[in-house]
Amino acid sequence: MMGNVATTLNSQGGGFGIIQTRMLKDNHPHDTVEVNPNPSDWDSYDILYVCEGVNFVEGSFNIPGGPRPIHTEKMKAIADYGGEIRFSNSYFDFNKFNQRLKIPDVEYPDVKSISWYNTFLAQGLETKKGVIGDSHALSVWRPGYSLDFTAGRTLHGFLKRETVDEINSRFDETTTYFMNIDIRFHLMRQENPKDATKDLIGRYIDFSSRLKNNTIVEPLPIEHESRKIPGTGLYKKQPFFGTREERMEIRQIAIEMIRNSDQKYISWPEDWIDLDGTKMLDILESRQSVHLKPRYYPFLNEILG
Repeated sequence: MMGNVATTLNSQGGGFGIIQTRMLKDNHPHDTVEVNPNPSDWDSYDILYVCEGVNFVEGSFNIPGGPRPIHTEKMKAIADYGGEIRFSNSYFDFNKFNQRLKIPDVEYPDVKSISWYNTFLAQGLETKKGVIGDSHALSVWRPGYSLDFTAGRTLHGFLKRETVDEINSRFDETTTYFMNIDIRFHLMRQENPKDATKDLIGRYIDFSSRLKNNTIVEPLPIEHESRKIPGTGLYKKQPFFGTREERMEIRQIAIEMIRNSDQKYISWPEDWIDLDGTKMLDILESRQSVHLKPRYYPFLNEILG
């Protein structure tokens, strides 16, 4: 409602959008799914899905430069629409948004939310496969899986709060993707970072071994220290702790422990690694971010296929 669903292969928002679109197509295999149709055509569709994107915060309507005519057009089209409307993953308060637009004499319908990500219902059947992790988890999603991700979720926090029994009750097969945040912000602040890494990864491997069928995703190579991080991505006002060399060292400890275990794993191309991390600057999304460009997602062809 506040913008178009992203479709670019260069941003995390685009990754969210192409995954959302694939989930919709899989749940409507006999229908035509169109993304970002013109509001003047909305009344020709049987169902409208409202998807606000990966960074939307419910109840927050931050529009750079303020509302534009397209927002009024969309909100009038929603009020006039007679078919079924569904929210994908996040609730959008039409009435609260209209407090900014001040469109008179309109009524907005009650809408149900569909959690496509946390419970992927392919053709009405709940999947028993899931990708679980922080915001990086989008990059290893593949069709047929749910996607349970929480921005800022650390491996340390995950192991403290989640239980093997709870995950095994939901899934017969999982892919877990953590560690990038722990390496960037937390492990280098420990008294002995190497020992702290060994302890954390040891507990992770033990946890994974008790899941029914888990695959661990290795952490990304560390990018050049010149990369700027937005204020929302800082921790204690810092973009990272420890030098790149130190963080690459504990990353290698984690990788060797995972590869020497009996757990399945997903690794990243070795040719992404160079002497100072400048290669990763082009592999991460263009804006100030630490996420992969979707064009580098390992299962991108499956998503777009």
